[in-house]
Amino acid sequence: MIRIQKVIKIGGSLLSSGIDYLNVAEKIKRNFLSNETKALLVVSAAKGITDKLISLAKGNTSALYEVEEQYMDIAHEIGDKEVEAEVAALIKELRTKITDCRGSDKCVHVISSYGERISAALMAGAFKAIGESSASISALKSVIAIWRQGDFSIDYESTSKFLHRELSKNNSKSSVFIVEGFIASLIDGEVVTLGRGGSDYTATALAAVLSLDETYFITETEGILSGDPKIVKRPKRIDILDLNEARIASQLGVKKLHPKTFEPVLIFSHPKQIYISSIDGVGTRICGEIGCSREGVKVVVLRDNIEEPYIAVIGKGGPREVLSMVNEESFISHFIKRVEEVNPYLFFARIEKSSVYPDFLNYLHDRLVWGEVSHGQV
Repeated sequence: MIRIQKVIKIGGSLLSSGIDYLNVAEKIKRNFLSNETKALLVVSAAKGITDKLISLAKGNTSALYEVEEQYMDIAHEIGDKEVEAEVAALIKELRTKITDCRGSDKCVHVISSYGERISAALMAGAFKAIGESSASISALKSVIAIWRQGDFSIDYESTSKFLHRELSKNNSKSSVFIVEGFIASLIDGEVVTLGRGGSDYTATALAAVLSLDETYFITETEGILSGDPKIVKRPKRIDILDLNEARIASQLGVKKLHPKTFEPVLIFSHPKQIYISSIDGVGTRICGEIGCSREGVKVVVLRDNIEEPYIAVIGKGGPREVLSMVNEESFISHFIKRVEEVNPYLFFARIEKSSVYPDFLNYLHDRLVWGEVSHGQV
């Protein structure tokens, strides 16, 4: 059986053109495939495609032409006639599925699956174009889902069985094995999708059932930031988060983190390391055990689209720092209605709904994350 050493997930934000696919393939080859390393590459749909396919499944027929144009342009840019033919065949198949499903409840899942299926074919073509052979592992044959608590979740026992079976059948000498993210099938073969963050979930689940230590999420950004850059003026890239910090951040909606991602880690204690980084390797490491990161505040989050807005402070020992500030500085207490220390990793500061709180958030962020305050802050 093929022995995979690591799982790499490619985000759709990196995949807008044929040049993007070729660039990603070249960087993966250079950065991950040395020393006979074999990697399982989890591929997302190209940027914007999933939304178009969902719109198509709901009756917007013009979206089909947008999907076809975008994917055929990418195939043409990659410059391989076989890839163009394969993409054309998948689009023809998609047209048939649109007619067959006729707006049924299953339609969104079936139609959406073509985003990843075509993207995986394009990625294989990109590797071929740079002189690196690849092999395909079908997610619809190896990732098995079940309906659980109102959502589709990965059935780890069945997925382990089917994934190992697919790998054992594959005698390719390739270093990279391409599998679609986000999509799966029920045990009876019905196609389903795994929801928001589904490709990340696929990546950690496959790493878990293969007992692998390392999983890489390659995105357009350099890891996880200490605050939303749309609000926080001086966000800091976080070098390392432990499992608790990452899970809490995902539950509070911090970008690039999704709660489902960490379920396999909790069950299997694999993967032990998750790296979220740019294609050049700068990013954040999430260590799979609790308590492996340094003390202190890592992320400050503002939630103001609710009746009682709050600032959440995430980080081992962070609540103690905030409580100390609240007790010692009447200025801070002026903005805070109520404080709640949820656990040693999480603190809520309930605040008054006021136009000044973005400034207060920046003040609190810089005090806790940078240990200083910029001149002129509230």
